[in-house]
Amino acid sequence: MTEILYTLAAEILMKLGSLAAHELGSLWGLKDDLSKLRDTVSAMEAVFLDVEEKQGDSREVKNWVRKLRAVFFEADDLLDDFYTEITRRNLLMQKNPSKKISIFFSKSNPVLYSLEIHQRLKVIRRKLEAIEKDKHMLHLVEKQVVDFELPDRETHSFVNVDEVIGREDEKRVTVDRLLDVRENVCVVPIIGIGGLGKTTLAQLVYNEDRVKKHFDLRIWVFVSHIFNVKLIVEKMIESITGMKPQSLHFDRLQDQLRKEIDGKKYLLVLDDMWNENREIWLKLQDLLIGGARGSKVLVTTRSGLVAAAMGTAPPCNLKGLPEDMSWSLFSKLAFKPGEEINSSLVAIGKEILRKCAGVPLAIRILGSFLYYKETEAEWLYVKNHQLTDMAESADIEILPILKLSYDNLPIHLKHCFSYCSIFQKNQTISKKTLIQLWIAQGFIRSNDEENECQEDVGERYFMGLLRRSFFQDVKEHRLGDIISCKMHDLIHDLAKMVAENETLMLTSAGNKSSVNICHLSVGPVHDSAWELPHSLLKEKNLRTFLMPIASRDYLKSGRFIGSEKQSKSVVDAVISNFRSLRVLDLHGLGINEVPGSVSMLKHLRYIDLSENNFVTLPKSMSKLLNLQTLKLSYCFDLCELPENIHKMVNIRHLELDGCLNLSKMPCGIGQLTALRTLSQFVIGQETSTSSKVNAVLTDLNGLVKLRGKLTLRNLGCIECLCPKINDAVLKNKEYLQSLRLEWTYEAVNDEYDELLLEGLQPHENLKVLFIERYGGQSFPKWMMVGLHSSLPKLTKLTLKNLKVCKSLPPFGCLPSLQSLKLENLTLLEYIEHTSYDGSQFGMELQKGSAMYFPSLKELKLCNLPCLKGWWKKEVMAGSESSSFPNRLLLSSFPSLSKLTIQDCLMLEFMPINPRLEELNLIRVGNKLLQQLMMLLETTLSANCSSFLAVSKLKSLYILDVRELFLLPEGLQNLSRLDHLEINGCPNLLSLPIEGMRALNMLRFLHVHDCGLTSLFQAIKHLYALETLVISSCKEMNLSTDNDQEYLQFEGLKSLHTVYIQEIPKLVHLPVWLQYLPSLRALHIEKCYSLLDLPDWISDLKSLHALFIYKCPKLTSIPAGMVHLTSLEELRILMCPNLWTCCQNEQGEDWPKIAHIPKVIVK
Repeated sequence: MTEILYTLAAEILMKLGSLAAHELGSLWGLKDDLSKLRDTVSAMEAVFLDVEEKQGDSREVKNWVRKLRAVFFEADDLLDDFYTEITRRNLLMQKNPSKKISIFFSKSNPVLYSLEIHQRLKVIRRKLEAIEKDKHMLHLVEKQVVDFELPDRETHSFVNVDEVIGREDEKRVTVDRLLDVRENVCVVPIIGIGGLGKTTLAQLVYNEDRVKKHFDLRIWVFVSHIFNVKLIVEKMIESITGMKPQSLHFDRLQDQLRKEIDGKKYLLVLDDMWNENREIWLKLQDLLIGGARGSKVLVTTRSGLVAAAMGTAPPCNLKGLPEDMSWSLFSKLAFKPGEEINSSLVAIGKEILRKCAGVPLAIRILGSFLYYKETEAEWLYVKNHQLTDMAESADIEILPILKLSYDNLPIHLKHCFSYCSIFQKNQTISKKTLIQLWIAQGFIRSNDEENECQEDVGERYFMGLLRRSFFQDVKEHRLGDIISCKMHDLIHDLAKMVAENETLMLTSAGNKSSVNICHLSVGPVHDSAWELPHSLLKEKNLRTFLMPIASRDYLKSGRFIGSEKQSKSVVDAVISNFRSLRVLDLHGLGINEVPGSVSMLKHLRYIDLSENNFVTLPKSMSKLLNLQTLKLSYCFDLCELPENIHKMVNIRHLELDGCLNLSKMPCGIGQLTALRTLSQFVIGQETSTSSKVNAVLTDLNGLVKLRGKLTLRNLGCIECLCPKINDAVLKNKEYLQSLRLEWTYEAVNDEYDELLLEGLQPHENLKVLFIERYGGQSFPKWMMVGLHSSLPKLTKLTLKNLKVCKSLPPFGCLPSLQSLKLENLTLLEYIEHTSYDGSQFGMELQKGSAMYFPSLKELKLCNLPCLKGWWKKEVMAGSESSSFPNRLLLSSFPSLSKLTIQDCLMLEFMPINPRLEELNLIRVGNKLLQQLMMLLETTLSANCSSFLAVSKLKSLYILDVRELFLLPEGLQNLSRLDHLEINGCPNLLSLPIEGMRALNMLRFLHVHDCGLTSLFQAIKHLYALETLVISSCKEMNLSTDNDQEYLQFEGLKSLHTVYIQEIPKLVHLPVWLQYLPSLRALHIEKCYSLLDLPDWISDLKSLHALFIYKCPKLTSIPAGMVHLTSLEELRILMCPNLWTCCQNEQGEDWPKIAHIPKVIVK
C-alpha cells in the first residue's frame, strides 16, 4: 500500500516545486503555507521505506498509512484545484487582457480564492501534524530508497558443469536426438515454464563431448521475443566466424551464411524462442537446408505452440527437479561452503523448499536470498511471514516466491505493476493505453534534463516489467513495436495481492464493495438491470473508473448495461459522486449524449468515450483543462469537436479512428502543442474566399510532437490555397511513423493537387505512406528526385484510386521499402519511367553495387487496366551499357516473397526473382502467366542474366485466367510448392501429369470452376497432400475405369481432408476415397446427382467428421456407418430424404448413427 504514498508524495512535491519555481505562491499570498506543506510531506516521505517493512506485521502502521493516504489525496486534489484555477485565469487573460480588472472584482477573484485555498491548506496541515505525532509514536525512522534497473538478458553457450545439479536424463535424451542422422535440419525443442532451466540444459548439451565431435559447426543464437531473420543470420555468422558481418544487405548476408554452412553438419541453438508464426520460421529454415545430413536445430521455449510451428521432433518437456536434487541445489546456494550446517536451518529450509515446486529459478532465488540470513530467527521470519499467510493451494504457494521479485522492483515500477490488477484475467492489455493510464495517475516522471517525454519513460517502465516476466504474450505491430500484452494468471494474482484494497472489480455476480478503494473497474456484466452499488458512491477518493474491454463486434450487438436510460443513470452517478477521478472509461455504453456535467470532473486526465452514439460533445468539455487523453474512436455519428478545444492545453492524445462523419477540425487546434496523438485531421468544406481552411491546415505547423499515425482527409478542399502550404506542415514531425493522405471524391485538379503534395513532404523518419485519390498526373520534386534520401526508412507504400496519374516516382531506390501496393491507377502504362541516368543510385545500379527494390517483400498490382510493362522502352534503350537491362533484371527484387497481380490484362512482362514464395494471379493475361512461370523455372548461364536454379515458390493462386488452356510443364520445377489453387479457368482441360508428380511438397490443392475432366492421374502421386478441394467443375469425372489404379491412393498417407462440392456428374462417391488411410474429414456439398453413400464407407476407419449438404437424391444411410467408431461429428443439412430417416430416435436410419457423439440434422 505504501506505493501509492510514494506516488502521491512525488506528485505533491512536484506541484509544490513548480509553484515555487514560478513564484505563484508569493503572487497569491500562499508562499508560507505551501512551503510548510512541502517540508511536512518531505519529512513523511523519508520514512516510507520503514513503513513498507513494518506494515505487514503492524495493524497500527497500516492504519497510519490509510490516514496519511487520505490526507495526501486531499492535498493532491487541492493543489490540482489551484493549478487548474491558475490555468483557467491565464487562458482568460490571453484571450482578453482587459478582463484582468473585471476578474479581480468577480466572485472568484484571486484574493477571495487565495483565502479559500489558505483555509483548506490549514486543515490539511493540521491533519498532517496529528499524523506526524503518530509517526514518532510508531518509531518510524528515515531510510534511503535505492532503485536499480535490470539489465537486458542475453544468454551464451558456456556453462559451468560443476554448478549444474540434475538434468542428466534430459541431457542424455536430448543428445541422442541430436546425434540421430536420419533427418536433416530436424528441430529438437526443449519446452518448460520460465525458470525450469531450459537454457542451462541447452548449454550442457552444446558443450557435451559427443556433440562437439559429431558436428562440424556449433552455433549459439539468443533470439528472445523479436524473431528477426536478418538479425538471426547476422548472429549466426558472428558465432561461426567470430566477427560481425560487414554487409548490411540481407541478400549478401544469406549468401555468406550459405557459404559457411553448406555441406557442413551443424548444430544451431536458438535460445528463448517466442515466435509462433510458422511462415516466419520457414523463412529462416529455407536458409538452413544447405547443411550436411544430420544437421540439427535445438530450440528452448516456454510455449508448445512455438515448437509446433517449427515442425519438430518430439519435445523434451522439462519438469521440476526431484526433491533430492532440489535440496542439493538449495543447500549449495543457501549455506556457506565448509561451514557446519545447523540442523534447525535444514528443517526450516526443507519446509521452505517445498514451496518452490522443483523450479530451479525459484530455488536459486530463495537459496541466494537466504545465504545472507544466518540465524534461525531470520529463516523462520522468511518461512512464516514472507512465504505463508496464503491458502494452501499449488497456485498460491508460489506467490510469495514471485513477490520476492516484486519486492525488488524499483519503487516507480511497483505502483505501475499493482495498478494492472484493475484489468481482467487473460485480458489483452494495450501497451499505449496502459502507459496513458499510468501517466494519468501520475505514476510516470519524465526527466526534464534529458528532455524525455512521459510516453518514452512509460515505454521504459513497460519494458522493465516485460523483461522481468510480469507481462507475457506480447503482440507486435507490423513495424516491430509491441502493441499489447497479457498477464499470467499467477502474476495477476500477485498484482491483486500487492494492490490489497486499492483496486476493485465489479461484476453482476458479486457487487461487494471495499473501503477506501482508489481504482474501480467493471467486469463482464450481463444483467440489464445492473447499477452501481450504493456503498461505492461514498468512495470520494476514487481515481479510476473503467468499463470492461470487449471486441467491437460484441459492442455492436448491444450495450453492456441495458438500455440508454440505464447507461445514462450509471454515467450520471459516476460524474455526480466521483469528483476526484483521473481516469474515466465510458466506452461502448451506447450513450446518445455526453452530459455537460462532465466538466465538473476538473481533475480528469483520461476519458474514453469511444464506440458511442453521440453526434456532438458538450461545449463544457473544453473546461477539462487537465485532460491529457480524449478517446473518441469509432463514434460513427460524431460530426464535430468542441469549438473551444484549444483551451484544453494539456491534451496529449486525441484519438479519432473510425470517426468517418467528422466534417472538420475546430479552429485553434494548432494551439494544442502538447499533442502526441492525432489520428486524423479533417479539412472542412469551405469556400475559396475563406481563410479558415488554410488556417486549419497550417495549424499542423506547431504540432511538432505528433507521433504514431496521422490521416489527412478531404485534401481536395484546399486547392485554391495550396501555394501557402509550407514544409512545416509535416516535415518537422520527426516522430510520425505513418501518414495517410486522402483527397476528396470530387473532380480532381491536377495543378493544385501537385502543388499541395509538394508542401506535404513528411520527415525522413516516416515508415508508412498511403496516398488515396490524389489528382495529379505526376508527383512533386521531393518524390521524383532523391527519393531514397527523402524517405530512407519508408517500409510500406500504398497508392490507391489515382485516376489521372501517368507516371510514378522511382520507388525502386527506396532502401527500406518492404511493401508496395498500387491499386486503381487507371491511366498508368509503366511503373518505371526513368533510367536513373546521372543519379548516384543509377550509377550504382549499372555497376551492380545497388539493388533494385532491395528490401521489397510484398508487391501488389491491382486494377491497372492500361499497364503494359514494368519499364518503358526508353529506360532500357537510354542506358549507356548494353548489359544494363540484364544486370537490372538480375538485381531486381532480391527479397520479394509475395506478388499479387490483379486485373492487369495488358501486362505481359513482370521482372521477378525465384526467391518468390507466394504468387497470386487474378484476371491477368495468359502471356503474363507463361512468362512468370518461365522465369521461375529458367536457369541461364552465369554470363548473362541468371536466376537461382530452384524456385522457392510455396503458394500459387490462379483466378479467372480465361485464356489459360494448359499449365506450363515448368510446374515440375516448383518443387517446394505447398499450396496450389486454380479458380475460374474454364478452358483448362487437364493438369500436366509430370509437372504435378514433381510437386512432392504440395499439401493443399483446390480446383474450382475449371474445365478439367479428370484429376485422377494428376493427384495420385501427391504424397504430401493433406487437403483436397474439388468444386464447381461441371465436366469433372472423379472415377476411373481401372480398379487397380485405386490402390495407388494408399500412398496418399497425409491426405486427411477432402471437399467435393458442386460436381454435377458425381453419381457415386469415387472408390479411391476408401483407400485413403488417413482421411479424417469428408465434405460433400451441392452434389445434386449423388444417389447414395456406398457400403465401403465403413472402411474409412480414421474418419472423424462427415458433412453432407444439399444432396437431395440421397435417401438412406449405409449400414456400414455403424462401424465408423472414430466418427465424432455428422452434419446433414438440407437433404430432405435423409432428414426424414435420421430423426433422433425416430428415423429409420437413426440406429446407424446413434453412436456418433455429435449429430446435426437440419
